[in-house]
Amino acid sequence: GDLPRLARLVAEVVARPPAASLRGPDESTADLLERRGFSRSARERFFAPFFGGIFLDRSLAASARAFRYYLRMLTVGGAARPVGGIVRLAWHLAEGTEVRTGTAVRSVAPIAGDGRVEGVADGAATRGAAGGTGGADVVVPGVARLRVRTGDGRELRAGGVVVATDPAEARRLAGAPPPAPTRGAAYLSFVGPAGIDRSARLRLGDGRPVQDACWLSNVDPSLVPPGRALLSVTVLDAVGAGLADGPLERAVRGTLARWYGQEAVQRLHLADLRRIPRAVAFLAPGTFADLPSARTGRPGLVLACETVRGASLQAAFEAGERAAAHLLGDAATLARPVGA
Repeated sequence: GDLPRLARLVAEVVARPPAASLRGPDESTADLLERRGFSRSARERFFAPFFGGIFLDRSLAASARAFRYYLRMLTVGGAARPVGGIVRLAWHLAEGTEVRTGTAVRSVAPIAGDGRVEGVADGAATRGAAGGTGGADVVVPGVARLRVRTGDGRELRAGGVVVATDPAEARRLAGAPPPAPTRGAAYLSFVGPAGIDRSARLRLGDGRPVQDACWLSNVDPSLVPPGRALLSVTVLDAVGAGLADGPLERAVRGTLARWYGQEAVQRLHLADLRRIPRAVAFLAPGTFADLPSARTGRPGLVLACETVRGASLQAAFEAGERAAAHLLGDAATLARPVGA
């Protein structure tokens, strides 16, 4: 049956180091599941709604390597969410630093000459003198080689610049490789009275139109006032992109009414509807054999797009760590394989 097949697959991926799941022959997740003998029911009722929610693609055309990696990580480590929302991670990382928001970057360009400027204490790239894996990207205090121009006309000088944005913008600013295809989704947040559903589970939909839903306040009560509840619903762009906001909300409410009853759904207020058309890069089979480099060819300018290491929060962390390692000349970090 499907459960023994799943147990065997889990045992295989858990027995190997995480990075091993991202190596070797690749195929689509759908092909892997069919080849391993999973029934159509299992593929449509579990794998498509659950892993389709991770890939934002119910067809499961994404890399089987990525599927194995996520399966392993979820089995060994489970899933977690910071209290107060994922934004808490950004706030924590920003502590003790100067952060400017709402400022567009027009361009990043090299500075002519030796770039030595007064008051630069946070580093710049060497001019090829540094040894090790970091090479010419390693920063040297007092030397600024990159000029950042902002949309409001300001100019900032720096020795090292990390471009951590979506792939299309990274290509514009840093000459990154052409963006890979992406997948998007719409996220609807409903607020209503507590008690409609007290579980903390992820409820899987059939994709017509709901992909999945979760009462986030059952996990983190700090998100809403006492006596209230917050429901988050995901609709993939393959379904929701063709619907205006009003019809999309009505379609979602139709699914929720089948789950919770019409009376309960009438008590839900739509607090937010957010569309993210390029939410995640599509990890086609073979992606991990040809990941773009963090180096741009411009000394001191490095990439931290998640597509440098994959397409997930974990990949984003790895990409940021790797970008810093290039600027610091940290050979040990640069030697680690993707997923490790």
